[in-house]
Amino acid sequence: MPLLYFPVLVLSVAVLAWQAQYLDFVVDDVFIPLRYAGNLLAGEGMVFNPGERVEGYTDFLWVLLNALLLKLPVNPLAAVRALAFACGVALLATTPLLYGRFLSRRRGVALLLVAPLIALSTPVALWSSAGMETSLFCLLVTAGLLLSLGEGVSIAAAAVCLLLASLTRPEGHLFAALALAGILWRRKGEGRPLVDRTVLSAAVLAGAVLLAYHGWRLWYFGHLLPNTFAAKVGSGEDQLLRGLSYVGDFFRSGGSALLLLPLWLLFSRRGDRGVQTLMAVTAIYVSYVVLVGGDSMLAHRFIVPVLPVWLCLAVAALEDAGVSLEKRIRPSLIAALVVAAGLVLGGLSLKTGDGEFMEEVRRRSGAVRRWVEVGKRLGRRLPPETHIALGAVGAIPYYSGFRTTDLFGLTDPVIARTPSAQMGRGLAGHERSNVGRVLERRPDYILSYVVLTDVPLERDELGLLFRGTPAERDLWGSAEVHRLYRPASFNLDAGYLNVLARRDGGGNP
Repeated sequence: MPLLYFPVLVLSVAVLAWQAQYLDFVVDDVFIPLRYAGNLLAGEGMVFNPGERVEGYTDFLWVLLNALLLKLPVNPLAAVRALAFACGVALLATTPLLYGRFLSRRRGVALLLVAPLIALSTPVALWSSAGMETSLFCLLVTAGLLLSLGEGVSIAAAAVCLLLASLTRPEGHLFAALALAGILWRRKGEGRPLVDRTVLSAAVLAGAVLLAYHGWRLWYFGHLLPNTFAAKVGSGEDQLLRGLSYVGDFFRSGGSALLLLPLWLLFSRRGDRGVQTLMAVTAIYVSYVVLVGGDSMLAHRFIVPVLPVWLCLAVAALEDAGVSLEKRIRPSLIAALVVAAGLVLGGLSLKTGDGEFMEEVRRRSGAVRRWVEVGKRLGRRLPPETHIALGAVGAIPYYSGFRTTDLFGLTDPVIARTPSAQMGRGLAGHERSNVGRVLERRPDYILSYVVLTDVPLERDELGLLFRGTPAERDLWGSAEVHRLYRPASFNLDAGYLNVLARRDGGGNP
């Protein structure tokens, strides 16, 4: 490793920390695995609502880690955000080491670009501070893919990383399968036996663990796919178009250099099947993102898992271009050009200066912090057996502790599988609607997008809040809902919370 590697790594960690602090992003969904973890510790099992076995999470390993954090005498939100940031730091330390071993030809100045580019990437920084599983998944996928380029112990380590990635998110299975295919393809190209004892043992052991895990899931939840997948993913043309728009927006917002630079490797490293494997994996995964229709969260969260590998490939392309020019240009100028190109590449993905983007970050984070306070105050004002229905099923259910019906179906198996003509036309995960199911569950209160007002809202004004999603619009437009529920307002000191309250119970506290 170059002597400057460790100072550059320290500087990169500082940049990542600065970006994370500046963004200060928190997302409502962070509280869903925390709620599952809390119920697990309380002896209720892996459930969102006690007695209801629904797999309303996509991050099994993260739920278990959340459960460990809940045992610590610290603020739960601060703890999960710290863990996510620690995974981001580990990503900074791991990726350059793997780049130097498998992609770098000279282990020179190009290697020093990897950690800074990852630290400059706003998507990586944002999801390393939000408290969700994204940075852990990204770390495991990056380590697993790059370790799979090695032999012996590296293959075994890759299997462990990709197994853990598969337990963290369902997409980990795709990466594991692609990594195994890459191993077999490279061995075939080298004229070696496709499978040796290490590869076979790693594949069998990882497969056995995953088989046991999915057997438990099928027995416990009754479905092979997570409920969240059913709630978010459809199969129509609109979803495909939304996925294409999602990926296209990533390239328009700065990712085009990530697409174009690695193409140089197709010429400079035509015989390198390891490089070709990594390029194929990123392309196939991005195609998967298109098929599932993208995501509704900020900073292209679904593309983050392949960003470090993509950046490594881009840096390798820069390095190869520099080597090809070295005989014509002085080495010192080559170094300056490579560094300049790398900084431009990093700047293309740095969006913290984008006023519109930062405004959205502040708006979403502010809403979640408001919901935290609403959840706490409702938990103090209303009895523990209260049942609420709303779409934002993170902070408010977690801090209130109330039984909750998810209007969008992430934690409800019936709503998640209700056909919707809106699939692909709205925000991913916010398109399902089933008024009958909500009424069947008889929640005491129905909440729309939660805002606090200075005065109680009249009926028509309350209706303006029930217009953001198909589920909210259908509820407000239902005569049966208005027959069973009436407008009500809770004085929460910081403002009035306006809801629909069941006519045969509940009201203004």
